[in-house]
Amino acid sequence: MVVFLSIISGFSLPIFTRIFSERVFFIKSGKIRYFTASTLGFLLWLILVKGSSIPFDNIWDILCGILIILCAVWSNYWLSNFGGGFRMNMLLKIAEQERPITLEEWMGLFGGLGMEAFLEDRLKTILVPGKIVRENEGVITLTRGRGFFWGWVMKILYHLLQGSRRE
Repeated sequence: MVVFLSIISGFSLPIFTRIFSERVFFIKSGKIRYFTASTLGFLLWLILVKGSSIPFDNIWDILCGILIILCAVWSNYWLSNFGGGFRMNMLLKIAEQERPITLEEWMGLFGGLGMEAFLEDRLKTILVPGKIVRENEGVITLTRGRGFFWGWVMKILYHLLQGSRRE
């Protein structure tokens, strides 16, 4: 039963995000909108679980419910954050390289899709300020700490979600 309530609460997250994107309840900051929607979804889950007359003798049921909510929070982040999957792919392309690459080489990995401005924007507004990559005289490398960690995480996620690598 807790798992079912977790699924209901998980589906509420994109609904809350949508509500906070409308005029009456509009929250300008995407991060605050995401955090608020996630908090409300988790509170809804707590209220539903507490309000139901479910005995809490099965810890595995509660643990599964918490994992479902956490998965919904993570999924809502990627759904509500335009370009999140693309940024994951951008980081994966850098992490797969055996050497530092130039901005032009990096853009070439995307098949010349005419996304130079988008790639450069993401590089300068997200990856470099987040200390995930470093750009020095047109050469892009992963940083030792965060860069290698997030590159490793993206490789694992890619293999889990896609299976074998596409060439």
